[in-house]
Amino acid sequence: MTSASEVPVLVVGGRGFVGQAAVRRLLAAGRRVTVFGPESPVPLPAGAEEIAGSITHGDQIRAALARTGARLVVSFAAFSAGSAGLTRSGEGDPEGAFAVNVLGFRHLLESAADAGVARLVWTSSTVVFGRADDPTARVAEDAPRRPVHVYGLTKTLAEDVADYYRRVRGLE
Repeated sequence: MTSASEVPVLVVGGRGFVGQAAVRRLLAAGRRVTVFGPESPVPLPAGAEEIAGSITHGDQIRAALARTGARLVVSFAAFSAGSAGLTRSGEGDPEGAFAVNVLGFRHLLESAADAGVARLVWTSSTVVFGRADDPTARVAEDAPRRPVHVYGLTKTLAEDVADYYRRVRGLE
């Protein structure tokens, strides 16, 4: 039987703030970690491997999954307010946001399902619930979604795509 620490992990978007923290945590737990994403001057934690590529290219994702043998995928990839093209209000380049957050995410799900990945962990965003009057208020996951800008809308659409792959393709 394979122990959890022996299961290779592909981390998509592992160079962002949250992604880097997750990579460090996975490495500390003894996991074999490969970070997939665009080339970047941001250094990876010691012990992490790297494969350059884009979530918008399914062939690159499939190649990374085949090369690593990953059976767990963790994705932090997003075209967000912190990415080029979107303002803090989530407006800006709607086509870029849709290409990454919806279509790119679909490429990731399809590639993972085809490769026999056992589990895909993905981060959405609280912006799917709209703007909070009280930013410290807690929101239940089953609260009504009310995105108010491009980023929130694309993350909402991506949640629906994820639900499709969970229900129809059995991707956990």
